[in-house]
Amino acid sequence: MLWRMLVVVVLVWFVLWRRDELADALHLLRTITRLWLLSLLIAAMALHALLAWTLATVVKITGSNVSYPEAFLTRAEREMVATMMPMGGIASWMVLVQRFGRFGVTPASAGLATLLYSIVGHLSFLVVVIPTLIWFAQSQESLTVAWIGLTVVIISLVAIIGIVVVLLRGGRLPNWLERRLPEAINNFRDQMQQIMIRPTDILPAFSISLGADLAGAAGVWIALHAVGASSSIMVAMSAYVIGTLMLLAAPVFQGVGFVEASMTVTMQQMGVPLEQALAATLLYRVVDTWLPVAIGAAVQFRSHARIRRMPSLVPALWAGFNGILLLVSALPLPALRAEVYGLHGRRAASPLFMAQPEVLTRTVSLVGGFFLLLLSIRLLKGERAAWWVTLGLSIVLTANHLLSRHDQAGMLISGTTVAILLIYRGRFQVKPDQPSIRSGLQLLTASLLVTWGYTVVSLWVADRRVFGQEFSFKRSFRTATDVMFWLDHGGLNPRSRIGIWTLHSFHLLMLMTLIVSVVVILRPLVWRLHPTASDTERAQATIERVGNSSLDRFKYWPDKFQFFPHDTDAVVSYGVSDGVALALGSPSATTREQKDAIVQYRDYCRQHNLIPAFHQVSETDIDTYHRLGFASVRVGQEAVVDVSTFTLAGGDMKKLRGSANRGERTGLIVRQYDPPHQPELLYQLENISDDWLTLEGRRERTFTLGQYSDGYMQEGPVFVLEDTDGAAQAFINLIPDGAPGEVTFDLMRHRADAPNGAMDLLMIALIDYAKSTNHTTVSLGMVPFVATESKPDDDLLDRGVQRLAKPMGQYFASESLFDYKDKFRPQWQPRYLVVPSLAVIPRVALALTNLAEINRPSSLWIGRIRSINPLRQRR
Repeated sequence: MLWRMLVVVVLVWFVLWRRDELADALHLLRTITRLWLLSLLIAAMALHALLAWTLATVVKITGSNVSYPEAFLTRAEREMVATMMPMGGIASWMVLVQRFGRFGVTPASAGLATLLYSIVGHLSFLVVVIPTLIWFAQSQESLTVAWIGLTVVIISLVAIIGIVVVLLRGGRLPNWLERRLPEAINNFRDQMQQIMIRPTDILPAFSISLGADLAGAAGVWIALHAVGASSSIMVAMSAYVIGTLMLLAAPVFQGVGFVEASMTVTMQQMGVPLEQALAATLLYRVVDTWLPVAIGAAVQFRSHARIRRMPSLVPALWAGFNGILLLVSALPLPALRAEVYGLHGRRAASPLFMAQPEVLTRTVSLVGGFFLLLLSIRLLKGERAAWWVTLGLSIVLTANHLLSRHDQAGMLISGTTVAILLIYRGRFQVKPDQPSIRSGLQLLTASLLVTWGYTVVSLWVADRRVFGQEFSFKRSFRTATDVMFWLDHGGLNPRSRIGIWTLHSFHLLMLMTLIVSVVVILRPLVWRLHPTASDTERAQATIERVGNSSLDRFKYWPDKFQFFPHDTDAVVSYGVSDGVALALGSPSATTREQKDAIVQYRDYCRQHNLIPAFHQVSETDIDTYHRLGFASVRVGQEAVVDVSTFTLAGGDMKKLRGSANRGERTGLIVRQYDPPHQPELLYQLENISDDWLTLEGRRERTFTLGQYSDGYMQEGPVFVLEDTDGAAQAFINLIPDGAPGEVTFDLMRHRADAPNGAMDLLMIALIDYAKSTNHTTVSLGMVPFVATESKPDDDLLDRGVQRLAKPMGQYFASESLFDYKDKFRPQWQPRYLVVPSLAVIPRVALALTNLAEINRPSSLWIGRIRSINPLRQRR
C-alpha cells in the first residue's frame, strides 16, 4: 500500500509540475503519422519476441524444452504480474513455474532458468550500458542516478552469478544460514546440482538478449522521430540506458513514474525540447511496458475459467478508457486554445463555428467520449443494445480520426475498440427494456425541446439593454440553435446582470438536459413480467412428471415465475428480487436433462441482467453446478425419517413415547380427513391457523412455504388432532412430494392452548400413515442455519457459515426447530445455496429475505415483483 501511495504521489506531482508540457506532449501524440506508429510497433514486437526467444533458449539449456509461443505468452503474463504487483518477482516466477510445468519443466529447472535469464539479461545490458554511459559522461554532465543504477546492475549480476555457481558446484552456505533455510529450498538446491551447464552454453541466449537491447534503443529512436525530434541514435541509446537503470533501481510497478521522469530529463539535457522528450517517452513506454501487459492480461482471461465468466469486462473497460482519452483530447489545452481562438477571431458570429473541419473532430471527440463513458457502464451488464450503440459510435470515431490528419493514435485506439467489440459480440445478450428506453428517449426529446424553446423565446422578447441588440424571431431561432446545440455563446454579449443571468440560464437548462440523458442511459432495467396462470399450469404438469423434490408443490405456487428450457422436459421455478433470479431447488428435470436446463437458465438470466441462483439444492446435484462454474455454500439441513427403521422403542425415544401414552390417556386422537373437506372442518382449521398466528414469532411466509386458504386445504389429506369433545386442536396438511417413496407436509399449526405433545402425536401419525401406504421416507422439512459438527472435508466458507449458524439461527428459531425434529431420529441431509460467485451471496441473501416475506413494499426497480396472490402460508 505504501508503494502504491508513493507511485500515485509521484505521478500527481509530475502532472502538476509539468502540466503545460504534458498538454503539449499529448497534442504531439495526436500528430503521429501511421508510418512511424507502425515502425514503433514493429520494433516493440521485435523486442518482446527476442526476449521470449531468450527465455526459451535458457530453458533449453537446463535440459527442458518449451515451444516459442508458450515462452512468448509466459513472458507476457510475467510482465503483467510484475507490473500490477509491487515486488512482483516472486509472483512472476510462480507464473513461469506453473505454465512451464505443463511441458514437464520441474521447479528446479524453472528456478535455474530464471536465474540464467537474469544473468544473460544483465550481461547483454552491460555491453550496451558501459560504452553508452562513457559517451554520455563525455558529452553531458554525468547523472548520479545513472552511476548508482550501473552499480546496482553490477552488484546484482555478481550476486546472481555467485548464487548459480554455488548451487551448480555443490557449495555450502554458512552454517547459520543453512540451519535457517526451509527444507524446500535445500531440496531445490539438491535438484539444481544435478543439472550440468557450461559457461559457453549461454552464448546463444546472450546474443539474442543483446539484440533485444538494441531493439529497445531503436524503439526509443523511432518514438523520438515520430513526435518530430530529429535526434541521433546515441541520444536514444542514452535515454534507453538511463530508463532501464532507473527501472532496476526502483523495481516497483515496473518503475512507473520514475522511468518516465528519468528518460524525459535525459533527452531534455541532450537538446530535445521538453514536450517532445515527454511525448516520445510516453509513446515508448506504451509499447515497451503496457503492450506486453495487455497481452498478459489476455492470457489470464484465456487461462482462468473464473475470469472467462466476466467477458464483458474487457470491452467495457476499453470503451471507458477510450472515452477518457477522447475527453482528455477535447480539453482546452494550450495548443488547442491557440488553434480555437485563432479560428474564433476569424469566425465573428458564425453559428457553424463548431462545424468547421478544424474543430468538428474535437467536437465529435467530446461528445463521443462522453457517451462512451456512459455506455461502458451498460456494457459491464452485457446489454446487447449498448453493444450496438458502442460499435456504431466507435466506427464513427475511427472514421473521424482517419479523416483528421493529426490523430493517428486516436484512430488506433478507436479501431481497437471496434475489434474488441466484434471479438466479444457473442457475450452481449442482455435484452433492452423497451418501455424504459422508449419513455426515456421521449423525456430526453421533450427536455431538449423545452430548453431550446425557452432560449428562442427569451432572446425574442429580450430588451435591447439585455444584450445590446434586438432579435427577430428568425435570428432568435438561429442564435438559440448556436447556443444550445453547438456549445457556443452565439455572439451574445450581456450588458447587464439580467443578461448574464439569462445566458447562464441557457447553459443551466442544457446541463439539466444532459443530466436527464445520463439518468436515461444509467437507469436500471425494470422487471415488468408477472407470473401467468398458463405457465403455472404447465409447470405443474411438468413437475408431476419429472419432479424429484419435497419442494415440488411450491415450485408451481402463484408467487413463482417459470422458465421452460428449449427441447427439454424441464422447468425452473424462480422468484425475482434485487436483480437476483432465485430458483427454488434444482430444475425439475430428468438427470440427463438437468445440466442443459441449468445452462439455459443461466443464459436466460444473463439476457435479462439477472443473477442466477438456486436455493436448497441437494448434495446429489452439487457436483453438476460446480462443473458448470457455480459456487455453493451450505445453508441448512433437511430432516428425512427412514420409515423402515423408525420405532418408539429405546431409551432415546422416551419423550416421544411419553407424548403418545399421555395422548392416549387423555383421549386425544389423530384423524385423517381426505378431500373434499366439509365447511365445518375448514372453519375449525382456519380458527386454529388464526390462533397460531397470534403466537410470538409466528407469521405467514412464502417462496419455500405455503399459506393457509380453504382452497389450499382442499388439495390433499389433512391430519387433525381432536380432543374428547371432537374439537380440533392442531393439524398438518399433506402435499405432493416428487422424491420417490417420500411423504411430506406443509402447514403445522396448533391452538395457543393446545395440549403438550400435540404436534408429536401428529408427526407419529404421519409416519404411521407413510408405513401403511408403503412409503419409505418422511420429509420433515429443512432447518436453516443449523449448527452441526464440521466435517474434515468442509471448506473454509462452510466452516464460516457454521460459526455464524448460532446467531443466525436465533432469527429463524433454528435451534429449537432442530431439537424438535431431531427427536424423530432423522437423517440430516445438507442443502446448499448455489450462486455464480461467492461475492454475490449478500445480495442473494437479501433477495431470499424479500421473497420469503409477505406484504413487503414493492418497487419498480429490477427484481421487485408486486404481490400476486393474497394467500397465506406454512409453518
